[in-house]
Amino acid sequence: MPDHNDPLSQQGIYDVHDTGAKAHRVLRSFGLFCGAASSDEVGAMLGAKRIGDKWLQYDPSGEAPGLTPFDENANPQTVTFKGKNWTGVGLTVDATTGDEERRPRVFSFCLIHNAQALCGDTPVKWLIDPKHNDLWMVKSILQSVVFSDAPAASAVSDPSAPANPHATSD
Repeated sequence: MPDHNDPLSQQGIYDVHDTGAKAHRVLRSFGLFCGAASSDEVGAMLGAKRIGDKWLQYDPSGEAPGLTPFDENANPQTVTFKGKNWTGVGLTVDATTGDEERRPRVFSFCLIHNAQALCGDTPVKWLIDPKHNDLWMVKSILQSVVFSDAPAASAVSDPSAPANPHATSD
């Protein structure tokens, strides 16, 4: 049985099976991981934090503590969405370095349910191709998520106890 307190058991991959004639060229799979839903934890999992009306990133080099502005061409955009029993916070950021033909727009997200967050990130667009964007598909997949809460310890029945504790025997 997996240890749910082990950080390695709190991550996974969603594999997108799309092999048809219109198979998506950007989205193949995306990673998922769990964490606490505190503002600091969600910010760390997104790699950025919204301060007022502006997104700031955690220093990607890890050299400077705290938050730094995004490159002016990164175009950080808030993505709002929700599911049956959670709220979502998301951010798209355009890559500003590397081979221009392979620069992606990356979608980072967290689904927040009670005190927990299910987060991940994935490329959703190649910036060189303005017609193709898989953000709609990722949001659709995420919006199908429903969290199931484990029963409280007091709600778990004792197998040796009678089915109805108020029943009397004859």
